[in-house]
Amino acid sequence: MLTAKNKQYWIDRLMPVPERLSLCFERSMLTKNRSYHGDSIDFKIGVEDVAKLNHFAAQNEVTLYMVVLAAFKLLLFQYSGQTDIAVGSPVANRVSSELENIVGLFSNTVVVRSNIERGARVRDFLAELKRRVLSSYSHQSFPFEEVVEQLNPARSAMFNPIFQYINSPRETLHTPDLSWKLVQCETNVSKFDMSLMLTETSDGLQGAVEFSTELFEAQHIRRFVEGYKQLLGNIVDMADKKILSLPTLLREEQVELAAWNDTHREWGADGTVLDLFEQQARLRPDAVALRFADQSTSYRQLDERANKIAHYLLAQGVKPDQRVAVYLDRSPDMVAGILGIAKAGAAYVPLDSSYPVERLAFMLEDSNATCLLSHSQLRRLDLAAARTLYLDLWGGENVVAHTPQRDYGPQNLAYVIYTSGSTGKPKGSWSTIAVYSIEYVGCRKNLILARLSGLFKRHH
Repeated sequence: MLTAKNKQYWIDRLMPVPERLSLCFERSMLTKNRSYHGDSIDFKIGVEDVAKLNHFAAQNEVTLYMVVLAAFKLLLFQYSGQTDIAVGSPVANRVSSELENIVGLFSNTVVVRSNIERGARVRDFLAELKRRVLSSYSHQSFPFEEVVEQLNPARSAMFNPIFQYINSPRETLHTPDLSWKLVQCETNVSKFDMSLMLTETSDGLQGAVEFSTELFEAQHIRRFVEGYKQLLGNIVDMADKKILSLPTLLREEQVELAAWNDTHREWGADGTVLDLFEQQARLRPDAVALRFADQSTSYRQLDERANKIAHYLLAQGVKPDQRVAVYLDRSPDMVAGILGIAKAGAAYVPLDSSYPVERLAFMLEDSNATCLLSHSQLRRLDLAAARTLYLDLWGGENVVAHTPQRDYGPQNLAYVIYTSGSTGKPKGSWSTIAVYSIEYVGCRKNLILARLSGLFKRHH
């Protein structure tokens, strides 16, 4: 059974080795020695919904397993932005008739690897996934351990090689004289970053997502589960739509966002974004200005933090229209840093931490940035030409928190943003701090600052 043909299939299919899949809501910092502590969240898909899925599967000449696997892969794509999605799947590995009546464990793991094309139709992706699944299952007899040995990927004590996410279909036992009940065992262990387990019963689909508690918070996995259930319905209803058109927000989030974005206002030509923020801070200082994970920041707290950063920059000699680079992951300090730069009269230059060091160094030099705001864990740039303030290490206790005096106006520079530079040298574009777009305007009682503009969106 360990044929050279099977061996070569897996080498061809998995080379080059898939990159580790990283979801946008996973914890950014891990210890070197992972403990594999885990938890699980159960869920259910009702009989009527399962009937729709089975009907859809039959129409497209695929199995229910292929449909639920497609939804899992598409959701991983939405949460990671990565198009090369490798998912493990356990198999019985009793392909030979000689093994049918032998008691023992012959199970194996196969890897189903897909390249998701954003512009492809959902139905076409499902058809391609069917080919991938059938091809992988036809070569299931070659042990996964030997696949890993042959590929010899870079090893890490923190992550599994080849794939980190597994889809595990389970069957309910049926025997003439016995009744069986499926019982979920609580092991508090997660062998993989995430495992999706589904069992078809008379009540529908019983599901569970097992996850690493070192990587994920339970609240984020609950949202992942709700997103998965919604995506299963979207696959059926939007089969002829492009993958990119599948909603990424839950329905209640779409309603909430629509309410937040009802922001049409008339505004004079002399106003700035900073004027609006400071007006809101004066009117509603204790209202929530920013939410990040389970942390809330009021307008007063955010305003005072931004004022301190502004006073620091002014003390460093920063002048209006000079550039200050922002090298931060998405965080409250990123927002406070941008506001602080504006309060100092300078323009911010965002640096994406996923870019190569050479590209970031070029942006720093080309923009002529006089200072840089960052966090200590991102310390990997040669910053000889710029003074650096690590906001996570800087408390600002000895810096005043009042609003600094301004000597700039709406026509001063607000930011310089560079293209990715993937096809050549990055090119910078700029804008002033004046309010030109309606999306920035409208300080309402329930308006959240981070929703006001594209400054705070994550770009891939």
